Amino acid sequence: MGWLERADTRDNTPWWVPGVELARPSGGVLVRTCDPFGYESGGPKHLEGGFYDLSALGPHLWQCTARADARYRYTCRCGHRGKEAWLCVGHVQSITARMSGVCPPCAHPPAEIELQAQMHAVRQSARPGMAATELMGLEGKLWLLQEKLDELVERGLVHRCRVRLVEVS
Repeated sequence: MGWLERADTRDNTPWWVPGVELARPSGGVLVRTCDPFGYESGGPKHLEGGFYDLSALGPHLWQCTARADARYRYTCRCGHRGKEAWLCVGHVQSITARMSGVCPPCAHPPAEIELQAQMHAVRQSARPGMAATELMGLEGKLWLLQEKLDELVERGLVHRCRVRLVEVS
């Protein structure tokens, strides 16, 4: 049994938004279900563009049971494009209003991910009983890596670029 089957699935259907309807097939018509968080398409594959793995997902998997109104794709001004997703009108509204603050590839380019991995390795190398000089050496390495991260931000390689939903169908 995979993690999707074991997940604590919670309903995230935006019933309060006018026009949101249950995904009920009728008369042989194919009806798609809203898939804002990847539940309908086999579960999320990664989080924040791959910066986090699925262990950071948390205890719940959110599912929407509403009928999808159209297919959408995330895009940003820098040209990054996300995968297509079927969404209901309620999730289009909520994503546009509060879940579109950052484009993951803009916030986490490869150079930044590499520096974060190096920082993680330095933190993991600390162990109980280390001498104060060794700990100070690790702290110094972390500060040097932090300066490199700050430089990436100053150069504009790491930046917060809003995403927008573009209808593709």
